[in-house]
Amino acid sequence: MSFPALIPPATFDLSNSKKMSAIYLLIGVSFIVALAFLIAFIWSIKNGQYEDDYSPGIRMLKDSKKNSQTNTKV
Repeated sequence: MSFPALIPPATFDLSNSKKMSAIYLLIGVSFIVALAFLIAFIWSIKNGQYEDDYSPGIRMLKDSKKNSQTNTKV
C-alpha cells in the first residue's frame, strides 16, 4: 500500500548548496542572538542587578509596624 506524495518531487528539489546556505544562515543568526544575550548579561552585572540576592527573600518574612497594625484591625 503506497500513499501519494503531498508535495511532488519536482517542486521540492533543493540542491545541496541551498540546504547548506540555510544552515550557515541559522548558525550565524544563533551566534548573533547568543552574543546579544551575553552583552545583556554583562550589562546587568555591571549595573548591580545581582548584587543583593539575600534580602529580597528575607524581606517578606519581616513584619513592619505598619503591616502588623493593619492585620490586627481585621
